[in-house]
Amino acid sequence: MNNVLILHRRHGKLVDYRELHNVWVDNGRKYLAKMITETTFGSPIRDDRLKYFGVGIGSVNRTGMVTSPPFSVSYPAGYDPWSTTGDVYWKDRPLGPEIQTLELPVRKSGGSLGYGDPLLSATDVWLFSPPEVYFTHQTSQSVTAHAYIDASTDVVYSPFTQMPLTEAGLYTDGVHNAGGATPSDVAVDVNKPYSPLVAYVNFDTILLDSNSTVEFIWSVRFAP
Repeated sequence: MNNVLILHRRHGKLVDYRELHNVWVDNGRKYLAKMITETTFGSPIRDDRLKYFGVGIGSVNRTGMVTSPPFSVSYPAGYDPWSTTGDVYWKDRPLGPEIQTLELPVRKSGGSLGYGDPLLSATDVWLFSPPEVYFTHQTSQSVTAHAYIDASTDVVYSPFTQMPLTEAGLYTDGVHNAGGATPSDVAVDVNKPYSPLVAYVNFDTILLDSNSTVEFIWSVRFAP
């Protein structure tokens, strides 16, 4: 059953409509288990909630244009947790390698230095947050996340004239087990590119330009 709806508009006109199914990654499954498991004091082990949304240009759907400048300079392959070639992550194979982050995350706003650049700005914003992200139909077992990208102000900015999106993820506002050695053990940080996600989806290229808006409607069920 598809649970991710993507609406791409250009000049306000709908130009693309997608229905997809996500994968709830291992970190996400652990999150759910800890959220419904109580400590000896009667409170859940984890009480963080879904809050952030991110997009990227990696995964098995990565387009060839990503391997050339300016994309290859600003978003070079090999900095994800498994140092992949940028075209490996696939929602239907979340453990080979394990999906913990976006493979090639792109900034919401900020500069254009590469992931590994020592001068990478701490003011870069890598994740979308409220009010661009909001939640409806919240019950004890389900929630629908809405994320809105206006490429006239975000994602597509100099030196980029286009952005070929091929992946997206949902994130909580949690600190997880701060100080851990892997992405799933550290805090979500909107100012860093590789935060641990809980749900992931990859898709055929959605090519944004400065006239584009994209809406993601992502339904999550916590129980059958």
